[in-house]
Order: sequence, then C-alpha cells, then structure tokens
Amino acid sequence: MVQVLIGIIVLAIILYGSVFIFQQVTTRRVRSIQERATDLTKLGVDQQVAAGRNMSLTGQSLAAFNELAKMFRDVDEKQLPTLNKLLDKVLHDVRGINFVKTRREQKQAEAMLTTATDQLDHVQQGIDELKKVDGEHRAAVEHLEKKYQDLRKVLLSQNLSFGPSIDKLEQNLANLEEQFDQFTTLSNQGDHVAAQEVLDQLTTGTTELENLIEVIPPLYADLKSGFNDQLTDITDGYQQLAAQNYVFGDIDLPGQVNRIRTEIQASTRSLANVDVAEVTTVNHNIETQIDDLYAVLEKEVKAKPQVDEQRAELQEFVDHAQRQNHALQVELDRLSQSYLLNHGELDNAQSLGDQIHQVVELQQTDENAIVAHTDSFSNIEKHQSEQLQTLTQIEQDQRQINDSVKELPQQEKAARDRFQRFDNQLHTIKRQLEGMNLPGLPKDYLDYFYVVSDEVEKLGGALSQTQINMEDITKQLVMIQADIATLDEKSTDLRDSALLAEQMLQYANRYRDNEEMSVASAHAQHLFDKEFQYATALETMANALETVEPGAYQRLENNYYGTTSTD
Repeated sequence: MVQVLIGIIVLAIILYGSVFIFQQVTTRRVRSIQERATDLTKLGVDQQVAAGRNMSLTGQSLAAFNELAKMFRDVDEKQLPTLNKLLDKVLHDVRGINFVKTRREQKQAEAMLTTATDQLDHVQQGIDELKKVDGEHRAAVEHLEKKYQDLRKVLLSQNLSFGPSIDKLEQNLANLEEQFDQFTTLSNQGDHVAAQEVLDQLTTGTTELENLIEVIPPLYADLKSGFNDQLTDITDGYQQLAAQNYVFGDIDLPGQVNRIRTEIQASTRSLANVDVAEVTTVNHNIETQIDDLYAVLEKEVKAKPQVDEQRAELQEFVDHAQRQNHALQVELDRLSQSYLLNHGELDNAQSLGDQIHQVVELQQTDENAIVAHTDSFSNIEKHQSEQLQTLTQIEQDQRQINDSVKELPQQEKAARDRFQRFDNQLHTIKRQLEGMNLPGLPKDYLDYFYVVSDEVEKLGGALSQTQINMEDITKQLVMIQADIATLDEKSTDLRDSALLAEQMLQYANRYRDNEEMSVASAHAQHLFDKEFQYATALETMANALETVEPGAYQRLENNYYGTTSTD
C-alpha cells in the first residue's frame, strides 16, 4: 500500500514537472513571437507607403502601388492585430492542461507571423522598385533630352554632309522628339510601366538615328566627289594613253565609266530614302569596278616597257634556237649514216624546228600588232612570255637530243676495243688449253665455250654493219662481259683439276700394290683419258689417297697453289 502511494506521488511530481516545463517553453516562444511582431511595426513600412503616395503615379504604376498599399493595410490592420489576440489567448491557455490546443495555436501564430513578414518584405521591395524606376525614368528624361539636342545640332551644323538624306533624317528626329514628349509626359505622371514601353522604342530609334548620322557622311562623300574624281582621273588617263597608241583590247573603258556614273546616281537616290544597306552594297560594287579600271590602265602602262625589253631578247633567243636546231639536224643526219638512231632523234629535231617556226610566226604577228596598234601591250607581253618559255623548253630538248648522240663515236671506239679484248681472251684460253695436251675437253665446257665464241663473233658482225646499232651493241657487251668472265673461271677450274689429277695419279703409283688404290687409279685414269671428267677424276683420287695416306691430298694441293695447309 505504501509503495502504491509512493508511486502515485512520483507520478504526480513527473506530471507537474512536465506541465511546468511545457508552460515555460511555450511562454518563451510566445514572447519571442510578440517581439518579432512588434519589430515588424518598427520597420517603417508605413512611412515608405506614405512616401510612395507622394510620387506622381498613374496607370499601371499607380495600380501596382495601390496593390502594395492594400497589402500593407491588410497586414497592419488585420493580420498583426489578429496575431496579437491569438498570442494573448495562447498565454492564457498555456496555464491550463489542454496542451494540444495550446500547441496548435502556437504553430498558427508562427505561420501568421511568417506570412506577415513575407508580405511586408514584398511591399518594401515593390516600393523600392517603383522608386528606382521613377528615378531611372527621370534620369532617362535628362539623358534623352541632351542626346536629342546633340543630334539636332549635328543635323543643323553638318546638314550638307548628309546630302539628299537630310530630309529623312530630320523627319526621323522629329518622330523621336514626339515619342520623347510622350515619354516625358508619362514619366512626369508617374505611369512608369507605360513610359518604359515608350523608352524602349526611343532607345532603339535613337540608336538607329545615331548610326545613320555616323555612316551616311562617308557614303555621301564617295557619291558626291570621291567616285566622280576617280572616274575623271581614269578618263583623263585613258585619253592620254590612247593618244600614245595604247590599245585596251575588248575593254570598253569609256562605256564602263558611263555605266558606273549611272550606278552612282541610283545609289544617290537610295541614299535619299536612307536605304543605307543598299547604298553600302552599291558603293562597294562601284569601288571594286573603279579599282578594276585602274588595274586595266596600270596593266598596260607596266606591260609596255616589258614588251620593249623582251622584243630584243626574244629575237636573240629565236636566232639562237634556229642555229642550234640547224646544227643538230646536220649532225643527226651525219651520224645516221653510221649509226641507227633508235629514239626518233631526227623526227624530234624536225618537230622542234617546226615549233621554232611557229614561234617566229607568232613573233611576227605581235611585231605587226605593235606597229599597227591593233593589240594591247599586256596581250603582247603575255605572248612574249609564253614564247620565251617555249624556246627555253626547246633549247633543253635539243640539248638533250644532242647529249644522247654526241658520244656515239666514242662509244663505238670503246666497243671495238672491248671486242678485240674479248677475242684475244678467247684465243688465249684456247691456246692455254691446247698447250696442256689434254686428251679432250668436257662437252659442257665445249658447249659453253662455243656459246661465248658465237657471242663474240656476233658482236664483231654487229660492229661491221654500215649502220651500227650502239644500243644493241651495248647490251651485247654487258652480256659477253659476264659470260667471258664465267668462261675464264671455268677454264681455270678445268686446268687446275686436270693438272692436280695428273699429279695425284703419279703420286698414287707408290701405292700400286694397294688393291683399293689400284682400282681407284684405274677408274680415275679412265675418267681422265676417255671421258675428260678431270674434276671427277681428281675427286676419285683424293678420296682414295685419303684412306691410305691421310693429309696427302691437302699437302699436294697446297704445293700446287703455292700455299701451306692451316690444318
């Protein structure tokens, strides 16, 4: 029983403590909300609203301000008083035990305070923005007023520099001044939203007028005097050159000058309509055409001294080419009596002669044109340059032909010398083999010998022709050189094998009692005497001798070649 009583007392104490803590916490929060609500009344929003009423606002600006003032009144006259009553009620209810209701009322009060705070911030920001716009518009009035005064001064003081566009420019300025008056009226009335729309139009129109005032004077200067002065200069230059017998081919320079003057008039009319894009395009085209006409005159003036200078050079080059071609054809004709010319050298030389003749005809045509004044110096200079290039190529081609044949006599002499050496080599090889008194020669060696002999004989026949084909002879020389070197090597091997085989057969006589050696000697002697296979006979004896006297063959071979074995 005592324990139950103690438990009840403890529970009561806990409940009392919890109630006390809730009351204290809630009371502090309510006091905080009251202080923040009081701070809202000290922001001076009422003063800002009152000051805003003194601004000259109309139209959309006034409607915006009225909406902000209405929002302020709602907060000041309804929301904050309601909030204070609710806070008083929370302070009263917190002494009771309806915790849920008290908590709900506290949260409601916090939400009301947040809403009021946001709305007052919105009111402040809105009024500040209206003040800013009001100040900007007033400043814009002053800025635009000064700008229009400057534009008016420029149009009045420099009206001649705008040519026929001055009327349009002054009309544009008048339109802008009307818009400016409208903007000023709206700004002074405080209808800043409507004034902003007019200000945007004014800004665009003013920028366009400023740009026109900047770009039109140089465009008009070109149309008024720049282009015409240049055309006069071109006409004077053309007449002076024509008087000096300059020819301009198919170019109708006076006609082009007249056409450009017509384009200048059309561009001037476009300028009167302030069509700056069209005027800019046409003026650029006129400028390009004038540059082209200057280039035509300059081209002919520069071409004349070049023509005069190249006339003598071309004549000298023609004379040289003709002499060179004549000498080449004479030399080719002479050489063709003794040599076959396999690459059309005569035809090529004659073709080059024809080309020279064509150059001479073109040269004469240009000379006649110079005398009769029927062609422009630039065309003649072009012809001369092409003819000089042609003659340069002809000279190179003629030199190449001459270089390809001028060595033919020396080549023939060298070929005959080599033929004689080849013939002597064959006779030497033949005498050396005959001097060995061999029983015969192997068939493969004889076949090769006769092949080489026929080649040398064929070479001699080619050299004895009335017209020598040096190209074919050169190929034969290369082939014979290789074949006779091979024959010489085969002859040396044959001679060495035969002599060594004879020495081995003689040396083997000391082993004639040896049956194997006797058989080998008989077989080797048969190969030597009957089949003329001297290398095989030598190999047979070397193998047999190595079995009865190791090292004997190597010793005999070293003695033959005059060397000492390294084994």
